[in-house]
Amino acid sequence: MIPDSDFVVGSGVQSASLHATVNATDRCQGLPQSLSDVAAGKLGGPPPVPGIQFPLTVSATWSGNSTIATFNNSGRATCGTFAMESHSSVSAARGTATGSLSMPGLTVSPSPTDQASVDKGTIVSDIQGSLSPACFGV
Repeated sequence: MIPDSDFVVGSGVQSASLHATVNATDRCQGLPQSLSDVAAGKLGGPPPVPGIQFPLTVSATWSGNSTIATFNNSGRATCGTFAMESHSSVSAARGTATGSLSMPGLTVSPSPTDQASVDKGTIVSDIQGSLSPACFGV
């Protein structure tokens, strides 16, 4: 877990940065699980990834080359007494990324790439009522 302040997105999807140091005490409790195992109600998961040493420091920056696309979408869903109206807006820019990862005894700094993007989105939903199991065919 890292503080929200470690990830910063600039205005106009022209930049973003992540600068975080993760200590062993910052790890989420319990064993990691895949999303499919969570959905199936399975407990536990694979063992933690071997070889990770703490503190683990991650630094990455993205620089956009101007907004290349903006997507706006609105929708409404209803079922019985449930109603949801949503509006979303997503802007994306092609960009360049650089980064590094380090832990005791190892530092990895791959070459910068121009195959990156900086994306920013907002979703606002107005929900009324509650879903009935009948909405899912149950």
